[in-house]
Formats: sequence, C-alpha cells, structure tokens
Amino acid sequence: MGVRGLQGFVARFCPDACQTVDLREMAEKHRIDHPDSPPVIVVDAMSCVRHWYTPESWVCGGQWREYLVILQDFINAFMAAGIKLVFYFDGVVEEKKRDEWIKRRMKNTEEIARLFWFIKTHRKQPGREMFVLPSALPTFTRYALKSLGQKTVCTLQEADFEVAAYGLQHNCIGILGQDSDYLIYNTCPYFSIENLRLDRLVTVMYSREVLAKEQHIQSENFSIFNILSHGGIECSNSLEDDCDTEIPGQALIYRPARQHIYSILLESGKGGTCPLVKEWCVYFGNPLRQPDLIQPVQPSVTGGTPNLKTLWFAKGPDVEKQRYSTFLACFHLQDEMEELQALEAPVAGFCCLLAYLMMQVSSLSLEDLNAFLALILCLKGKSAAQLIGLQLAEVDSRAVHLGAVLIRGLTTLLMANSACGFPFRMDDLMPWAVFDGKLFQEKYQKSHRGCSVEELLEGNVEDRDIHTGGDTTFLLSKEFMSTSGKLGWWNSCHWDNCCL
Repeated sequence: MGVRGLQGFVARFCPDACQTVDLREMAEKHRIDHPDSPPVIVVDAMSCVRHWYTPESWVCGGQWREYLVILQDFINAFMAAGIKLVFYFDGVVEEKKRDEWIKRRMKNTEEIARLFWFIKTHRKQPGREMFVLPSALPTFTRYALKSLGQKTVCTLQEADFEVAAYGLQHNCIGILGQDSDYLIYNTCPYFSIENLRLDRLVTVMYSREVLAKEQHIQSENFSIFNILSHGGIECSNSLEDDCDTEIPGQALIYRPARQHIYSILLESGKGGTCPLVKEWCVYFGNPLRQPDLIQPVQPSVTGGTPNLKTLWFAKGPDVEKQRYSTFLACFHLQDEMEELQALEAPVAGFCCLLAYLMMQVSSLSLEDLNAFLALILCLKGKSAAQLIGLQLAEVDSRAVHLGAVLIRGLTTLLMANSACGFPFRMDDLMPWAVFDGKLFQEKYQKSHRGCSVEELLEGNVEDRDIHTGGDTTFLLSKEFMSTSGKLGWWNSCHWDNCCL
C-alpha cells in the first residue's frame, strides 16, 4: 500500500533522486549486457489501473471496449521496443494491513457519497478531481491483459513484495508502478507510471542510491521510515448510492450466490462440519470492525452437487451438462437450462445475471429490464469508436448505481464459472462483451421516458430473423424471460408488440 508521504517527500526534497530515463535505451543496454535474456519490466498493475483508465466517461459503469483498446496500445508501445511486460495483481489483503485497508474503504465510501450528491445535483459526471475507479476495474484488467496475450500473476499476498522479488530474481530492467514501497525494497530500478510518456517511452526513475546518499543513510534503512509512518474474500467499494435504500448493497445481493459457490468449493455436501467463510465486504451499515461469517449453502442440483474432481477434471458431454447445471444452480436458475443453452454464450451469461437480479432486487422495474436487454442486444453491433463517440446529455444517478451492481455481478459469474469447471469461456463473461456504461445510460433514460421498443432496439431485430435463422438472440432472450416461472409477469409486457 506504500509509505504515506514518502513519494512526495522524494519529489520535493530530493530532486536528484528523480532521473528522467529512456526505456528504449535501457532495453538496448540490457540486450548488449545480457544477450541471452530479453529486457523485462515487471508491472505493479494495481498501482497502474488508475493511469490506464483514461476514457472520458468513468462514472457510468465503465467504457470497457475503449479501455481494451487503451491496454492494447500500452502493450504495443513496449513490444515495439522489444520489452516484455509481466503484470502483477494483489491477491488478498494481508492481516497486518487490514486496518489500513479498512481506512481506505471508509474514505472511498465518503468520496462516493459526494460523487452521488454531485450527480443528483448537476445530472452530469464531475471532473477528474472526483475520479473513482469503475467497479471491479482491477479484476477485469487482469482478464483483459490475459486475453491480449500478456503474462499476469495474482499474488498470495500484497503484490509489492512479490513484484520486488521477481524484479530482482529475474534481472528485470525495472519495476513500473506508483508505490513508494519500491523506494524501500532492495530490488531493480523503479519507474514511475505517473510520469510515463508512452509515445516516447520516457519516464522518471527513482534512484535509491542517490536518495540514500543525500540523506546520509543506507537504502536498507528506509524500512524505519515505513515503521514510523504507519505508527476471505475482500470486496471493495462500488459506485453505490447509500441513500437509495430500494437497491440493497451489491455485496448482499450476491451473497446467496456466493454461499452456493463456497459450498461447491468446500464440498459441504460430504457431511461433517463445513467451515464458515470470513467475508470483508463494503456495504451500507457495515462498520468493517470484523468479518461477516458466512455459512456455505448447497445449491439445488438434481442428483446432488458434483464433487470438485468431477467438475474440474472429468470429461464428456454428461460432465459438461453437470458443470452448466451446477453453475445455473448457484443463481437459482437450474430449471432454465434448456432456454439458456439455446442462447449465444455472452447473452446467456448476461440473462442469467439479469434473471438473478430480478429475483434478488424487488425494486427493479420493467423499464430497468428493458434497458438492460436493449443494451445487450445493441452492444454487439457497435465498435469501440462508435461507443467513444456516444454523447450523453445528462447522467442519471440510479443508472450509475445499477451499472455498478451489474458489473459486480459479472465478477460473481466469474467466480461461479471457475468453481464449476468453466461451463463458459471466461471471455464470454467479460464486461466488454456485454456492457458499456454510456450505452446503458442512454437505454435506461430512453426506457424510463417511455420510448418505443423499436427505438430502444435501434432496428437490431427484424421480422426476417424468425424465418431465415439469422441472429435470433433477441427472440431467444424474450423466450427465456417469458417462459421463466419466476418472471411470469414478463408475458404482459409491451415487448410482445416489438418488431418481431
């Protein structure tokens, strides 16, 4: 988490320790000195995501396709210089840093409250000075980098220690990040992501040796500054409006699904005492003084829940069916397997999440449902450039909240998918496949203004689809919703009068 104040102290009082460097030149020198090993930079991804997320819109839930392009450009710049990148992500918060984590979560909660006040007052996104990371951005950044062919590591402790160790052990040319811990550790050079000029691959390198010399101390003794400065499953803040009591906290919305996932992982159906799971989750009314103790609950699977050996390692069509049905049971949708399997995989995952939300959040309206479905049906045909060009006249605070809830739901889908042996490809459950913040805002506002289904769908479903076997995604989505006993009221909705 870094040493509070040290980075600023170095910049202000030890300017000679901040040296401008050309990463291309450093890479070339490395190739000359070490012809058998390519130049590698190890990236502290958690301290970089704030700098990577540069789309203009950040409050609506995330511009995921635009963000994917930004990450690709970042990678390409280093590849062009022959530099390999290795990305490290935090796994869990260590117990010794729990208090600091809680303080930051409480501070984030206050910032988010001010953010929602601004949106409600001005009906627009505030300036970058109030910037808050889109929900689950670090989680999906890791998957994005993997999908772009990059090596990613999720640590078993806070990443900074493992990043420093990797950099030293593998003779990396440096660490890229923005964490003052790297001024303390005895490791390879430390480069600033904040000062990086991607077009020229120029940045600031912080020199431990110069800093130690100027302060007449040894690099190893920086740990004293750290000491003086400081005196199960973590779920961080989301863009949730605590004043909107009709929408429960996302941590509570998805808790029943997590209870089923815990049961699968702990194989609670084998008998005996199943351990409770400690959760540190941010939601309204939780002071975070102690973890919530969560009881795993067996999902309702015909024939019982398969064991992990079967779900993870067995092969064959029967096992694939078991994986899919167990996944659906985590969201109380085991009876809808036939309808969901008929859908394209990203749409099936999205409909699974949407149906679960309709069961868990009683305040969701028909207009909300229409907006979500119009989003998934219209997103497929839009490029990143089209989404970047989409302009919003105003921003609705409730749509901001719902967008964050949905994105957090995608992380729950990923958890269930992993536990059940991957009935879905992970790529099919990524936000850039099913969500765009600005597009959802547009659909939400139009739906709540009472615009026609034809306008919501932008002509994406045509009469010929029924007869020609074309893209029947919407037809299948409608069929799934209309046949679900849990959503029987769907039959009376005005989607029956759409252009089908």
